[in-house]
Amino acid sequence: MNNKNTEISPRLWVSVVVPIIAIIIAFLSFLNSAGLFKSNFNLDVYSNGVYLISGNDSAGRTDKLNFIIPVVFLNKGDKDGVLEEIYLRVNDGKEVLTHNVKYEVDPEKLIEEVGCIKTRIYKQPFSPFGIGGHEEQTRFFMFFPLMIQ
Repeated sequence: MNNKNTEISPRLWVSVVVPIIAIIIAFLSFLNSAGLFKSNFNLDVYSNGVYLISGNDSAGRTDKLNFIIPVVFLNKGDKDGVLEEIYLRVNDGKEVLTHNVKYEVDPEKLIEEVGCIKTRIYKQPFSPFGIGGHEEQTRFFMFFPLMIQ
C-alpha cells in the first residue's frame, strides 16, 4: 500500500485563505458604497413650544387660531429625504382641524414682533426642503387652517 502524506502546508493554506478574505472584503465594501447597507430615510419630528395667533379661516370664522411652531426635523437614517408637505391636526374638543404650512418664519424677527405680528416676520412661502442623513434642522412654520370647500 502506498501512504501519501495528505497534509496541506501552512504556506499553501495562507496563500489560499488571504486572497479569499480580500475578495470578500472588497465585495462587501462595494455593496456598502452602493448603499445596500444604508438605512432608509427615518424622520422624527418634534416641537417644544408654540405661538398662537387668532385669525380667520376661509369661511370667515374668526374663532380659529393660526400657529407658529418651531419644528425640529431629525433624520435618523443614512439616506437623504425631501419634505414636500407638512400638516398639523388640532383637536379642540369639538372638531379636528387640519392646518397646513403657508410660511416659514424668521425666528429672530418673530421674537422682535411678539404682540404685533406683521408680514415682515415671514422668511418665505413654504417650499419643499431636503434633509440629509443623520441631519437635524429646526425651522419655524406658520400654520393656517385648510380652506373649507
